[in-house]
Amino acid sequence: MVRVVAEEKEVEIVIQKSRFIAAVRPVEDEREAQQFIRERKKKFWDATHNTSAYIVTAEKTSSPLNVPHIHKADDDGEPQGTAGRPMLDVLKAKDLLQTVVVVTRYFGGIKLGAGGLVRAYAAAAARAIEAAGVRVCVPVVNVQVTVPYALYEPFTYQLVQNDIRVLDRAFAEVVTLTLAVPLEREAAFWHELASFFSGDVHAHRLKETYEALHIVYEKDGESSEFER
Repeated sequence: MVRVVAEEKEVEIVIQKSRFIAAVRPVEDEREAQQFIRERKKKFWDATHNTSAYIVTAEKTSSPLNVPHIHKADDDGEPQGTAGRPMLDVLKAKDLLQTVVVVTRYFGGIKLGAGGLVRAYAAAAARAIEAAGVRVCVPVVNVQVTVPYALYEPFTYQLVQNDIRVLDRAFAEVVTLTLAVPLEREAAFWHELASFFSGDVHAHRLKETYEALHIVYEKDGESSEFER
């Protein structure tokens, strides 16, 4: 499964008079992550620090688990390892991919020390992720099938029974369906297609990708799930 923040979100916490403004965004590649960091730095140009961390693929891809990942963290002037690294550790601990987080700090006049900074930046990043929610995705293969009208109802019944989602329907001389077949069930799908609809239903494989199952909101060790 792949876990990505569900949406862009911003939260603010105050620790020892310092303001920590954390923002998180789902992205597709490093270019988008860096663009978000630039946007935040421009918006909060007068801040003491704009620290950041992200985990992304090197380029846009439909299968983020199958390519190398880039892990980067920036302390932006804070003592080394006290800001970007703890934020990156939060992303790793929550098993997130394709996600960038930026924490802006306005210094409040009280020094927090190295340990205090680590805890503050980690807490701010975690709060932003909690607010955004995490979209849990599973690998699927998109398949396009053509179905005669006489077999449309029994065929779609089998799809429901096997938890295969229909992404698109087109009705012409035959019905053309685009399906999202869970990758772990792909072999069974082709077997059943050959066994029950051989020669009548035609299908071809399009591409592997990911589909959201549900969104998880996690806080204080507890989680709530909502359907996609």
